Amino acid sequence: GLGYAPEGWRSLASTFPDYQDTLLVDSGLVIHHTEDGSEDKRYDRFRDRIMFPIRNIKGECIGFGGRVLGEGTPKYLNSPETPVFSKGRELYGLFEARPSLREAGYVLVTEGYMDVVALAQWGFAHAVATLGTAWGDARRNTKVGDMEERGRLRGSTRLATGRPSSLRGTKLKSVSWLFSKKPPG
Repeated sequence: GLGYAPEGWRSLASTFPDYQDTLLVDSGLVIHHTEDGSEDKRYDRFRDRIMFPIRNIKGECIGFGGRVLGEGTPKYLNSPETPVFSKGRELYGLFEARPSLREAGYVLVTEGYMDVVALAQWGFAHAVATLGTAWGDARRNTKVGDMEERGRLRGSTRLATGRPSSLRGTKLKSVSWLFSKKPPG
């Protein structure tokens, strides 16, 4: 499901009994900021955003993505890199799309969370999204083509983009890239 992060700078303080807990900073939910000569400041990373839980292939929530409401920037904001979350290794919606991927035999790779939600509403449950430009390095110079043989990604067609490790081992027949402009990388 989706969620919402309220506008406040310390909304999570009312949710977690110990807002000073280092796990909140380590997980990327809270930002800890210190300036010379001033007190430590802690504030919520995600404010006034629609929240998208990012799950790994096992279904475990490993991070969050937030889309701003209104005109704020950045438009999309992901959890920072942590020991359990790396933007370059994950695809948004892959866990949820797995049954449909098997049935359809291909995956639609989109640019953002909202693309995945919109496509799901139209019956395309086999769509996933990259997690920002960080995926560019992971996919550069990767060959994608006939993925049926030996159950892994391989082929002779070199695309401008490839795939992350989260798609390894799938028996997909093809990967379709749905970008409004040329993908990064």
